[in-house]
Amino acid sequence: MGSSLPCNVLIVEDEVMISMLIHDMLHEQGCGIVGPVTSLDQALLLATQSAIDVALLDINVGGSSIYPVADMLRSRNIPFVFYSGHDSNILPSRFQDTLMLRKPFSRQDLVAKLDEALGVER
Repeated sequence: MGSSLPCNVLIVEDEVMISMLIHDMLHEQGCGIVGPVTSLDQALLLATQSAIDVALLDINVGGSSIYPVADMLRSRNIPFVFYSGHDSNILPSRFQDTLMLRKPFSRQDLVAKLDEALGVER
């Protein structure tokens, strides 16, 4: 995002207004958007089949935890960032090292965290 790398971002968010805001923030940065998707089933399908460089995952989607999607992305070596209104201490132990973005966040925070996930020097 701060680089010339292609960047297709999977967005998983069940609140339409928030997903539109994130979509617009990332589109303005020149990112390709995969989704946004609003359900765990949709997210799993895209995480399995789509060309994704990085993912932004709301921890709670439609009352379900996003962890099966994170497991799938990890198995494909696709970096991801969790986000939530809660602290990172709610994460299962296998995800304690995962990047976390706390709501609400700015475009700068979002871009910085996704760049960090991608290993982009800023």
